[in-house]
Amino acid sequence: MNNNQNHIIFCSTSYFEYDRRLQRIISALQKNEYSIDWISREYSLKSKVLPKINHQKLRTYYKSGVLFYLEINIRIFIKLLFSKANIICSIDNDTILSCYYASKLTRKKLVFDAHEIFHGVPELINKPFKRKIWKQISARYYPKIDTKYTVNTSLKHIFKCEFKADFQVIRNVPPLLEKERSLPLVSNKTIVYLGVLNKGRGIELAINSLVTLTDYNLKLIGDGDVSADLKALTQELNLESRVEFLGYLNPTEIHKELELSSIGLNMLIPESENYKLSLANKFFDYMHAGLPSVNMNFPEYLNINSKYEVSLLVNNYTTTDLIQALRFLEIDTNYKRLQKSCLLARQVFNWENESKKLIDIFKSVTTTL
Repeated sequence: MNNNQNHIIFCSTSYFEYDRRLQRIISALQKNEYSIDWISREYSLKSKVLPKINHQKLRTYYKSGVLFYLEINIRIFIKLLFSKANIICSIDNDTILSCYYASKLTRKKLVFDAHEIFHGVPELINKPFKRKIWKQISARYYPKIDTKYTVNTSLKHIFKCEFKADFQVIRNVPPLLEKERSLPLVSNKTIVYLGVLNKGRGIELAINSLVTLTDYNLKLIGDGDVSADLKALTQELNLESRVEFLGYLNPTEIHKELELSSIGLNMLIPESENYKLSLANKFFDYMHAGLPSVNMNFPEYLNINSKYEVSLLVNNYTTTDLIQALRFLEIDTNYKRLQKSCLLARQVFNWENESKKLIDIFKSVTTTL
């Protein structure tokens, strides 16, 4: 491959420290001799960047809303005009405007990475005007971009039906473990949640369930908008000794905590189209740890579970449904059956397999330069 043709600049509004999906993508491309730049936000001034990356970190004056998107797109656009990269990769709708027009002005190739239906996020459910704006952006720009990929087949079909845009699928799955770890035990009776602490993700259900499940504990790995509310609920129910708020952890620490847990939690309130069509990273993290999980009976989970029974699917977003699922998994034969399926499924759903498709996508771009 000609080294003048494999320089990519990624543009995201995520915090690079915690965007494991993009870290995974970038690392795979680096191993295949791509030179990488990454424009993103940073969470902490003390953060370490990934090795061998020209990391352009943005600390925005505005933190949310219209002015945030305006500020960050203007700043990304300016940086792209002076970038030496010949491929621009836009991550989601919130960078698509700056990346699209910069690619046109500089005559560079544009790749688009969509990990959700942007107008379908829960925060926009009661904001029809903003939903309309984001949907119009999707309708206008998706068909104009030649190379696009997303995280699951449900989103691929939605984008095709709604916007007449063809996407490829690159699932966000972990790499295979370098060495075998101890498998979680049902006797640990510890529920674990991995991810952002946001409303409607089953965390409040798990805390409330501990009132009935007096022999269970709960670990929360991550942080988010409702952290303070969840801590207040924990205190209100006198559960401080049984609920651990671990904050953000590095991958090695995450693996250790999953080993010491017994059941993974991935419940989403079914009020958002995005949630209904989701395929969360944590679902695969639990799978790779040999950790049976409780998930909503949504299409992507149902599809995988019909082939590999790695989780228990619940129909309703209620504490009652969660408790029933946990009681089912307390039965040793049920737990071990799901755990065995996790070990089989991770041989199929792993980054070693998905990264090959990713490399093929970018190779197809470089051949047209």
